[in-house]
Amino acid sequence: MKSNLLISLFLILSFSNLQGQGIESFVTTNKESECFTLTEQGVTVPLLIDSADFIGVHRAATNLQLDFKAVTGTQVLSFSYLPAQKKSLLIIGTLGKSKFIDQLLQKGLL
Repeated sequence: MKSNLLISLFLILSFSNLQGQGIESFVTTNKESECFTLTEQGVTVPLLIDSADFIGVHRAATNLQLDFKAVTGTQVLSFSYLPAQKKSLLIIGTLGKSKFIDQLLQKGLL
C-alpha cells in the first residue's frame, strides 16, 4: 500500500511540474469527440467506487464530489455497483481492491 501511495504522489508531482512547463492543458470547455466529458448541461458524470476499496479512496471520492459540486453546482452521484442506465462513469479505485478496475484489466481495457 505504501508503494501505491508513493507512485500516486510521484505522478501528481510529475504532472504538476509538467503544467508549469508550457504543456498543453488537458481541460477544455469545448466539446470534442475524443475527450471524456465530466460535466455537461448541469449533469456531472457519476462516480463508480468499489465498497471494498481502501477508506482513503472513499475519502478522495467524497472530496471529488464536493469539488464538483463547488465548481458546477450539481450533486455528483456515486455508485458501488454498475448502474444499468449510465452511459459514462468515472471509476475510482485501487488495483487489486476494486473489482471494476480488476475486470477492466482482465479484459485488456487498461
